Amino acid sequence: MSELLSHRQPRFTRGLLLAAVLATGTAGALVAAPVAGAYPAYTCGRARGYVVRSHGPSCSFALRWTSRYLSRHRSPHGYRCRSYGANAPVYCTATRLHHGSGDRKYYYFFAAAS
Repeated sequence: MSELLSHRQPRFTRGLLLAAVLATGTAGALVAAPVAGAYPAYTCGRARGYVVRSHGPSCSFALRWTSRYLSRHRSPHGYRCRSYGANAPVYCTATRLHHGSGDRKYYYFFAAAS
């Protein structure tokens, strides 16, 4: 590998080669990763005429904060909320460390046009 990344090659070629090696390793890790823990967002109900879906937070939390964001533009602590126009007026995300394993877990909820 050291001969592939020798100092005689142009910087662009070394960077491109390194990116290709990293991308191949990352793609292999993603294919080998188990997907048993993945689950889709579930529909919680309606808030102010929009359908609210959640992946992680409870439905009562998602409904309450969707309504609050639409009226006051306030986000819950630890979440970042954004608006993407009429089709997605609320999209809130949070990243937290999972207690047992130390892995990062992604939580989100959003409202969509009905």
